[in-house]
Amino acid sequence: MISCFDPDIIIGTESHLDDSVFTAEIFPANFSVWRKDRSTGPKGGVFIAVSTKLDAEEVQLETGCETNWITVKLKNQRKAYIGSFYRPPSDNINTLQTWITSTNEVLRISNDSLIISGGDFNLPGIDWKSEKFVPPAPNKNQCELFLEFLKEYGTDVPTAYVRQKHPGPHYYKQTESCEKMHNGPRNQ
Repeated sequence: MISCFDPDIIIGTESHLDDSVFTAEIFPANFSVWRKDRSTGPKGGVFIAVSTKLDAEEVQLETGCETNWITVKLKNQRKAYIGSFYRPPSDNINTLQTWITSTNEVLRISNDSLIISGGDFNLPGIDWKSEKFVPPAPNKNQCELFLEFLKEYGTDVPTAYVRQKHPGPHYYKQTESCEKMHNGPRNQ
């Protein structure tokens, strides 16, 4: 899929990688990859992959959660800070608070740079049209904390909310054409 879409930056969650898997086994050589594999149990893990065409480096932060951050130099010599985050659905509010702490640290050091954080926050209780928690969904406190954080920093509705043409998980066989991948998943 990387060769079909030719992305410059990939933010990934639930990589399910550990130290027994080399980065070169998964990603092409023309990407620099920063991984944070889950240290306990299978699954989880986050990564950010950046084309070697771009000047990028890791931001050293002790986060205590499944998140990592990098910087990428933009054409105008400004930096963009890019983060990847995963919050397992069963985690308590501490995981989200830890992400907010790391994001606040990035905000502190960013000097008014562009900041992008992507991932899976697993907060299905938020109605993005009203920007409110919708009962009876779980995690009311986490949803409200996340909405409060977004409002505090003047962030509009996350861009990840944009509805996909074909909602739901997308699975593609390696042999499928790039055209099929660009036009959506197969009908099954």
